[in-house]
Amino acid sequence: MDLSIDSDIQNNALKRREIKFTVTQYSATVSKAEMLTELCKKLNASPDSSIIVNIDQSFGERSSTGLMHVYPSVEAMEKTEPKHILKRSGKLREEKPKEQPAQDAGDAGKGQKEAKPKKPDAEKKEQGPVGKEEEQKK
Repeated sequence: MDLSIDSDIQNNALKRREIKFTVTQYSATVSKAEMLTELCKKLNASPDSSIIVNIDQSFGERSSTGLMHVYPSVEAMEKTEPKHILKRSGKLREEKPKEQPAQDAGDAGKGQKEAKPKKPDAEKKEQGPVGKEEEQKK
């Protein structure tokens, strides 16, 4: 795997570095985790506060291009990056759900309709040509 950095831009407004990179693979496609580790080694950045936003690879090519964001802290990354990107990268911290008060036994069924019992098939009238022929024979 060969890794080259195409551009390294400091974005002061969002307090991050935006790195565009190219990866050339000689065998199987390299995983995001491997790319992140190698990029962080090359840039002297922490893998915990870095995230690969996207990777593009054309069909049949051995090279991929991508975009990586490097933040000064994990908190800055969580504040700035969209939740779906953090979740996709496995960096979203799960918040504990708030506990809801227990419902009383009498309140459990409120707001729900009771299911009506179905009529047995014997009560249904037969339709179609078979039913008409039997009536004509009688």
